[in-house]
Amino acid sequence: GRAIGGGNGFPRTARARHSWIEQNLAGAGERAERLLTRYGTHAADVWQFITSGDDAPLAGGDLSTRELAWMVEREHAVRLQDVVLRRTSLAFTGDVDTSTLVELADAMAPLLGWDADRRAAELDDTRALLNERHGLELPALPSHQND
Repeated sequence: GRAIGGGNGFPRTARARHSWIEQNLAGAGERAERLLTRYGTHAADVWQFITSGDDAPLAGGDLSTRELAWMVEREHAVRLQDVVLRRTSLAFTGDVDTSTLVELADAMAPLLGWDADRRAAELDDTRALLNERHGLELPALPSHQND
């Protein structure tokens, strides 16, 4: 029954959530609820990180370049499948497709120092996992998208 991590001090009621967001996520707009849901009360730290640099949307706005950098730098995300399956709701909500995988791999590659071969392997591994274990039918990537 003890809250841990971002659950510590998590606002339980709609009124408390609204107040917490106003106090800790000023300027986050529509992203505020998603950040609070994804990170709990650690969302305040994530938002501060996001706003400290240039940010651009990724994956249809489900996350952004700075949030992805947070995942890599602070949460030690090192695999594309980790971001797609565990750190976002993209796979869970059916919002992952080939173009989203390529977009995320392209954004992760410079953050993690991936060369073209590693980027291609991450794309292939994630596509295969989504198809084989999760019932998707994502087509094989054309070779030019793996370069």
